[in-house]
Amino acid sequence: MQTVPADLHDSFIFDAWDALGSLEAATAKLTRFEPEVVKELSVVAHRLKGTAALYRYPQISSLAELAERLLEGSSRLPEAEAARVRSFLEKVAVCLQDALTR
Repeated sequence: MQTVPADLHDSFIFDAWDALGSLEAATAKLTRFEPEVVKELSVVAHRLKGTAALYRYPQISSLAELAERLLEGSSRLPEAEAARVRSFLEKVAVCLQDALTR
């Protein structure tokens, strides 16, 4: 198995921190399942899922995929569940931050 060159690894880490910041900012806006906020979160999760897989970070990719799947199904959830989804996304952000600092 080939390793990721250092400059590409550094690029991924930089982009992942940026995605984490976007995830945290959009999560803070999630009080209801507003389509524009859900779309913003979905795009961030999708981007992070793909780049993490590309750079061989399968755990980060899987975590982002869980977030993406939850957001895709959020239109079928009652509005009262928005707080639980927000709590989950906050936990995802903490896990991502932990993974990126290792």
